[in-house]
Amino acid sequence: MSEPIPEGTLEWWDDVTRTYYERQSDGAVASRPYNDAENAGLGARLVRETLVSQAVASTNANKDDLRTNNAFLALSSPNNVELMAQVQLLTRQNSRQARALNGLIRLVLNRLESTAEVIT
Repeated sequence: MSEPIPEGTLEWWDDVTRTYYERQSDGAVASRPYNDAENAGLGARLVRETLVSQAVASTNANKDDLRTNNAFLALSSPNNVELMAQVQLLTRQNSRQARALNGLIRLVLNRLESTAEVIT
């Protein structure tokens, strides 16, 4: 693209440089930095993408969780080593699922100002 905006486009938001471009009636292209609302919108979109990606990754891990948990439940008399290993697995699973739930709550509530684990 030889111009900062695609040919035939009247408006263009460049999220990489945070610059807004507008084609004038004479064909010239004017530009300005993103305003506060555009910066906030970009920030919210980036947080949303991160939260969705984390939720998908956590959901994909659930199949492994089910496999390992079912394998443990199939043991007739687990020994102490197996019990401790399962406690560690469950603790990691719980932590991951708590982070995923936090992200889903942020998405539902549209609280996209950060990915922090505490919602204030």
